[in-house]
Amino acid sequence: MIELLHPDIRPINKVGKSFFDEFIRLSYDSDYMLMTSGYISEDAVFFLKQNLENLPKFDLGVGMHGIEGFTKSQYDGLVGLNADMVEGDKGMSYVSDALKFHGKAYSFFKNDKPFAALIGSTNISILGDKDKRQFEIDLLIDDPQVIKNVVSIQKDLISCSKEIDKFFPSKFIVPNKESYVAKMQNVSHATIENVPAEAVSAAKHAVMNAFKFNLRLPCEPKSSLNVIFGRGRGGGESGRGKITKRSWLECEIIVSNSVTALPGYPVKGDKFWVITDDGWSFVCGVQGDYAKNFRSQDDLHVLGAWLKGRLLNSGVVEYGQRITEETLQAYGRETLFFAKTEMTKNGLPIYYMDFSQNK
Repeated sequence: MIELLHPDIRPINKVGKSFFDEFIRLSYDSDYMLMTSGYISEDAVFFLKQNLENLPKFDLGVGMHGIEGFTKSQYDGLVGLNADMVEGDKGMSYVSDALKFHGKAYSFFKNDKPFAALIGSTNISILGDKDKRQFEIDLLIDDPQVIKNVVSIQKDLISCSKEIDKFFPSKFIVPNKESYVAKMQNVSHATIENVPAEAVSAAKHAVMNAFKFNLRLPCEPKSSLNVIFGRGRGGGESGRGKITKRSWLECEIIVSNSVTALPGYPVKGDKFWVITDDGWSFVCGVQGDYAKNFRSQDDLHVLGAWLKGRLLNSGVVEYGQRITEETLQAYGRETLFFAKTEMTKNGLPIYYMDFSQNK
């Protein structure tokens, strides 16, 4: 049997099974996986590292970076993942430096026998960002002969690749320090706008003096800025723990009720536009008891991409690390300036936010 897999993304409204959900289901049914992909992102490395104890043993082959190059963050992340894999007897990561391999194939085994394979257009990078607004098409295969052929190609790739801890790049790709919010514009379901300097200036000058707040940025190990490090609940039939599907960029701000009780602060259930000091605008809201949960609406990654992205681009943290008080001190800001303005948009109030280093 061959089954078509794809996401449901407007305007291509096609209801069906997604790659990510089938990958998770098959991983629970497996005791070993063989994964080969062209590219791997920092988010995918983080996903695998976070879920290592919940995934079956696996070998990972990366087919394009060996020749096209790694960023330092990608390479360090993969080396770190591999160290955890080896220590936990979970498998090995490989890099192809003999040829560019752009194929995406994932084979699933039980008792040394492959029983299913996923092949198609989905790089392993999608594992770290299951809600990415990018349409991919894949096939779920359970035909024994086809699976055998897929596995044969994957093993050939591994046989001519190097273990990641024996692969040493001569240089690294220098990433573009484009805003992480900008990178999300075309892949997020949320409305994200890049506004001109005039709009930022207008919002800044429309701030109501009576309604200014300096929001402390909590650094608890498993909540707020570090919510991704909180453990999931439950698990699959394999007995392993639940596989976490969230991105490192996801975050929220837990605001003290001494602040949420102040006049001008949004009340529980409120939605509002924010305009940021660096020219971005998106919708946020407050939820939870005492309106303590400050989040971006429709996509929890947007606020995190804005906050954490600036920390990343300043060099005070690496992708996948916990945000600590020392991180914020190195950046030069431990609070977020948040103020209500006299402006509105589409019936919602506009607030101004500032997380610049010179504040």
